[in-house]
Amino acid sequence: MTQEDVSRRVGKDRTTVTNYIRLLKLPPEIQIAIRDNKISMGHARSIINVDDPVQQLVIFRDIMGRQLSVRETEGLVRTHSGRRTKKKPSDSTASNLPFEYRKIQNVLTSQLESQVEVKLTGKTKGKLLFRLIRLMI
Repeated sequence: MTQEDVSRRVGKDRTTVTNYIRLLKLPPEIQIAIRDNKISMGHARSIINVDDPVQQLVIFRDIMGRQLSVRETEGLVRTHSGRRTKKKPSDSTASNLPFEYRKIQNVLTSQLESQVEVKLTGKTKGKLLFRLIRLMI
C-alpha cells in the first residue's frame, strides 16, 4: 500500500502517516516512550533528525531526565548536530546491512545502552562490536 492508501484507510492526513512511519526508525526504547506518552510526537520528530541511534538515546534520556519541552529539545538536537564527528569507514557499510541485521543492531543498541555494530565478514560469519558510552545525567 502507498502512504496515500494508508491515509485514506485510517482517516488521517498523508503527512501524518509519513511522520508515523519515520518514527519507526527510532530505537525501540524511544518508540515505547512515545506510545506510553512519556514524550510527545514533537520531541520524537526532533530526535529523528539525529542519525546516530546512540546519540538519539542520549538526547532521549536528557529529555526524560530534565523534562525538556519540545522547543528545548530542538535546541538540544541543534547542539548535538553542531558536533561534527569524523565519519568512520564502517558507517558506509552499515547502510549495506540487510534490514534484519540493522534491526538487531538498533535493538541491541537500545537495550544495552551502548553502540552496537554488526559487521559481516563472510556469508556465514560476522562480528558484533560494542562501544560503551558514558551518560552524564
